[in-house]
Amino acid sequence: MNKLAPIILCFWSISAQAQDLNYSLYEIKEGTTCSDAKDSLTSRLAAEAYFHRGQYADAYRIYVCMETAKINFNKEGFYQYALAAQSTGAEVKAQQLFLDFSSRYPQDDRAKNRQQPYGLTNDFETLSCQAWPNNSVYSDYGLRVVGEELVWCSNRPNASGSQIDLWEGKQFSNLYMCSKADVQQSLRSLAPINAQFHESTACLSADGQTLYYTQNKALQSMSKALVLGLEIRKAILVNGLWKDAGVLLIQNFEEVNFAHPTLSANGQRLYFAADAKGGFGQSDIWYIDLTQKVPYTATNAGAQINSAARESFPFVSQEGYLYFASDGHPGLGGLDVFCAKENAGQMKLGHLPAPINSISDDFAFVIDPAIAQAYVSSNRAGGKGSDDIYQLQLQYAVKQDEVQENSAGVSNVETINATTNDSTIAAKVDTIVHAVPHTEIETALDAKVAPESAYQLPVLYFELNRAELTAASVAALKELATYLNAHPNQRIELSAHADCRGTASYNLSLSQKRANACKSFLDNLLVNKSQVLAKGYGETQLVNACDCAPEQLAQCDEAAHALNRRIEFTWFLQK
Repeated sequence: MNKLAPIILCFWSISAQAQDLNYSLYEIKEGTTCSDAKDSLTSRLAAEAYFHRGQYADAYRIYVCMETAKINFNKEGFYQYALAAQSTGAEVKAQQLFLDFSSRYPQDDRAKNRQQPYGLTNDFETLSCQAWPNNSVYSDYGLRVVGEELVWCSNRPNASGSQIDLWEGKQFSNLYMCSKADVQQSLRSLAPINAQFHESTACLSADGQTLYYTQNKALQSMSKALVLGLEIRKAILVNGLWKDAGVLLIQNFEEVNFAHPTLSANGQRLYFAADAKGGFGQSDIWYIDLTQKVPYTATNAGAQINSAARESFPFVSQEGYLYFASDGHPGLGGLDVFCAKENAGQMKLGHLPAPINSISDDFAFVIDPAIAQAYVSSNRAGGKGSDDIYQLQLQYAVKQDEVQENSAGVSNVETINATTNDSTIAAKVDTIVHAVPHTEIETALDAKVAPESAYQLPVLYFELNRAELTAASVAALKELATYLNAHPNQRIELSAHADCRGTASYNLSLSQKRANACKSFLDNLLVNKSQVLAKGYGETQLVNACDCAPEQLAQCDEAAHALNRRIEFTWFLQK
């Protein structure tokens, strides 16, 4: 990576993440439409601009235009096309693009990694997910718990600097602080740390006297234009006010972008993200030991944590678990939050389930152990601003076991409601282990038997008249694929269904499309594709009385009809 023109892909909030101001030239391309796609440069720059701002739906739209116009993709554009597809819910298209990318660039593992099933952490359930009250219509992200205070980043219009970030067309972000007891009335700027350009994610020492935070630094570009990089600085509390104590000195980091500091539980190790030489990807997790002499020596967190893509926004819990955001490990789309634990000398990696993760960018996950609450930043749909902070109520498991590498035994939450302002996303993962007789399939299989200690099969739900997989469905299917790969003697049938509205022939066709979408997604993850059989049953197996008889139709609301738009799984044993 060219350090003089840093592509700091996940160092700020995702909508403002590309801090190279040369990207501001892309702003003139933002109105690009399919009719403009005949110009390969225009369409490529527009797609890249949308992608790096986290506007994945717009990026995907332009990339589809480029494909339709038969414009050639460079390597990064091809990979961004796949990520944008996944991050807008076009999972089947994304998986095909990942396959094509891996075939065209066999030495690049990024797409291969995105296609792998992942394990889940089982330390806690998320009981609720709500938008944080201090979110604004701008960008709010990177919240950290500092004792009884909360500190976060925002580019709301009362920033300290007078200049405008050309990338966003808004003011630069500053650090803000508020009391946990009264988040709205106690809001205040973290002066005098806030300066002319961006300030971002911060962490505080255990004694409350030293603050580590992220700030822009000026770099010299080849064109002598101003290019902003990132560095971690220190501030010391003096007479109740924060005083800047200079940049954190790390050997050979003069031209390195490093950001998003977090301290270990004992305060002796500082983790951060950097694009330093010797890393594995575009940005990696690194750390320094604060007991060393200055300048510090940075150590890479290793290949089990860092991928060929982007890792950033680390956080270390009281138990010593490392949480971070990545778009290089298998996830739902964009940046997802992962947890790394050391067990028997080996690092185990787990993916956090919905609603912590979504198909959008999810990052800056932190836990406040005092009240079993966590926070995550995201640009998911339904938010108030371009990035928003969400607060999560946690319930810890009785036994905090190690991260599981496959999904056997994972306790799924029956219903998770993720509330984002006025919209509520219901991620249903109910269980079903009963068998429904399907004569034509029985001829190829032994008797239907739920395996001992059966993995709890999900029920997937669909939007009205749609066959696309939802984010909750994608998460459930990846868990299922992990389990099936670990249990090759087990086999399932997926039966797809529709509600009663529409003709019987149309609903049969629609249910088969749902079955095909689900089977295609699983096929891309399974070693043995014959473990899954798929069939659509139209409206013939409703779960309630909504059979569209005139007297019944009037009694069924949309929620009742939605229960019939589903895929159920049943177990079989392999012959």
